Amino acid sequence: MVPPIPTGTLGTTLGVTFAGLGVTLLVYGLNLGQLVVYFRAGYQGSSSRPFEKLLIVLWKVDSIHVALIVSGLWIHVVTSRGDIRGLSRSNWPWIAQVYVTTVSNLVVHNIFAYRIWIMSRGGRLIPLSIALLSLYVAAMSSIYATRGICNISHVTYENLEVYTYMGYGTEMLVDSVIAIAMTRLLIRFRTGTRRSDSILQTFVMYSINTGLLTTFCVALSLVCYLVIPHSLAYLAFYFVFGKLYLNSLLGTLNARSQLRPTARRTSVWLTTGVVIQLQETGLTTGCERDSSSAYV
Repeated sequence: MVPPIPTGTLGTTLGVTFAGLGVTLLVYGLNLGQLVVYFRAGYQGSSSRPFEKLLIVLWKVDSIHVALIVSGLWIHVVTSRGDIRGLSRSNWPWIAQVYVTTVSNLVVHNIFAYRIWIMSRGGRLIPLSIALLSLYVAAMSSIYATRGICNISHVTYENLEVYTYMGYGTEMLVDSVIAIAMTRLLIRFRTGTRRSDSILQTFVMYSINTGLLTTFCVALSLVCYLVIPHSLAYLAFYFVFGKLYLNSLLGTLNARSQLRPTARRTSVWLTTGVVIQLQETGLTTGCERDSSSAYV
């Protein structure tokens, strides 16, 4: 007979991961809905074919991520049923999903870096910093996953804590840099015209809220890792935050549908894949020269 597993152990391991899966599926559904809205609204004409294909690839990566999380839970609940010590130990699908999250986050970060480069009229310091920091996060995550898979039979998350700290810390730094840079660049586009400034204010708040949400989720994951290291609570937050990046990208792309009726005529490229139409403000941004190639 399989010995009963203590309720406390279940709550801090399987319980929190099931909760994380539930939130992950919710955000996954939102991402799918955002993608459907994007293509149904006919935005393809304002972006390039490669970018459209990139969005499809990101959604497929998002789907693989969900499949790996479910597979990991299956191993814990069914395959390893009754293994109390194994509840706080990693399994290969949960380690493999780190690769998937890394790829998705790296792509989205660099898309935002590209948009910041366009908005800053070719300024290289901040976009290059974002790209390099994102590569560093990807390297730490890849080392974490590789070491975990190579030692899958006896690995615990404590064995990989140095990569966790370095990766999480840099991740929060990247999110903060993106949010601050986007906010400062958007504020520079103010013209004093009430209608255009209200639109800019909408995107400023969106950039701040998006950056805060991803940073907050990463911070919660790190805090859980530090405070309750033998729990899987931090892993539940990790499941979610990778999907928040894609959600912020798709949400920004679709935001234009709500702003188009508000103002028209003069096109100003502001954020990732978004063109704000400002009505006869006389605003010049210096970005129009890049509009033929700025398709994301």
